[in-house]
Formats: sequence, C-alpha cells, structure tokens
Amino acid sequence: MVNRSYCSPDKLSQAILQECNDRFGEGFNISIIHICGIDTIENNTRILSTQYLLAVVDRPGYDSETLWKEILENATPDNRERLIWIAPWIGEMRSSTQLRKLLTNVTSDHVTLRQDLQDLVLASCIDYILECNIEQWFQ
Repeated sequence: MVNRSYCSPDKLSQAILQECNDRFGEGFNISIIHICGIDTIENNTRILSTQYLLAVVDRPGYDSETLWKEILENATPDNRERLIWIAPWIGEMRSSTQLRKLLTNVTSDHVTLRQDLQDLVLASCIDYILECNIEQWFQ
C-alpha cells in the first residue's frame, strides 16, 4: 500500500496510480476521495491535487470563530466544486482521520460499517455514505 503523506501531490498521485497499475493492470480505472476536516478546504490545493474530491467532515466547535459560510465563500472555486459534505460530526474533535481509517478498513458488510459509524456521524450521514458508496474508493 502507498504510504499516506503530504509530499508533493503529483508524487503521491503517481505512487498511488503506479501501485494500482502494478496490482490490477493499466486498464484499472480509479477515482480517489480524500476525507478531510473543514480546516483544509481553503488552501487544500497546496496539499492535494484538485483531481481529488474532498469529503469534508464538519466538526462543530472546531473553529468557533470562523463561520462555515465564510470558509466556503473563501474557498477556491476548484475546492468548492469538489466538496462532499458530511455534517454534523459528533465524534472526537480531530476524528476525520478516524473516519478515513474506518473507510480504509471497511468490509462489504454495511451492518458492520453502520455500527462503526453510528457514534461518529448522524444516521442520515451514514445513509449518504452507503448510498453514494463512498467506501468503495478505500478498498
């Protein structure tokens, strides 16, 4: 598996795609979603190429001085167009990483996934994750 790091987005993208090509052949078609906290929206292009969708975890109280509306208004158009919003987050304050890990290790068993997520996000958010099959990108 490719190590997750915030090195050059191009290098990381190439490493991920090379790993997929090595395992599944060059005909394998892949899309990648990066789950992140609200705090990464504004300048995320520095960290992650705009080819990725952003699944944003809205953590209430994370930055109480900044309104979500302001953050969205200040986000670059590229970032605004690639957002998947998961809100409200009811788990630990910095647990977008926790959600990422859950989806990375998920099985095809939706009952297990629902149980794992129920303490982190509302039922409607879990329904959205399952309906849109977001976890497929973390297999």
